[in-house]
Amino acid sequence: MKHRKQILVLSVLAALALVSFFPAGGAWAQGAVFGTHLQDTKFTVAPFTNDGSVITELTVLNTGESGSDLCANIYLFTPVGQMTACCACPVKQNGLLELSIADLAKNPVTGVVPTKGVIKVVGAAYCYPAYVNVAPGLRSWQPNTHGVPTISAVPLPPIPVPDTPLGDDERLTLMRQCQNILTNGAGLGICSCPAQ
Repeated sequence: MKHRKQILVLSVLAALALVSFFPAGGAWAQGAVFGTHLQDTKFTVAPFTNDGSVITELTVLNTGESGSDLCANIYLFTPVGQMTACCACPVKQNGLLELSIADLAKNPVTGVVPTKGVIKVVGAAYCYPAYVNVAPGLRSWQPNTHGVPTISAVPLPPIPVPDTPLGDDERLTLMRQCQNILTNGAGLGICSCPAQ
């Protein structure tokens, strides 16, 4: 009888420890990383132009929200939705990464450099674009190339790229398509990170 009471007490204590460590609806149950629910995770989705006269640039900031250096997992798509390149670039905590589509798009898996398309950037804990360990804290900005030219030489302030919710299906699709490029592209489709 004494042993049953001890086992019962130990079982209750173990259950309480698990509940306090993994609370209902908490990070573990929701598939979260770094304390953020996966369904609450955002990523950057933006159109790009790369036709020689207009070349899209994108600045990615690490806000420091995750408390660490992050990786910008980058995926480029043609206008018909085919992934043409992927890579992962480190972004220091409280640092920034300046990306040029001309540089990112110059080694497409299709062999044809896209003149326009879509860029997607996912913040991750590790620099491997075929495995996205999502981490919060990246924000993206594009140069303001619209509007009336000003008389002064002061450039217009950059425009923030709105965050887009990242669903698990989208995350898995990005990983699967990038893994296919890394495995079967024979070196094509791997974009290059800018020197930092």
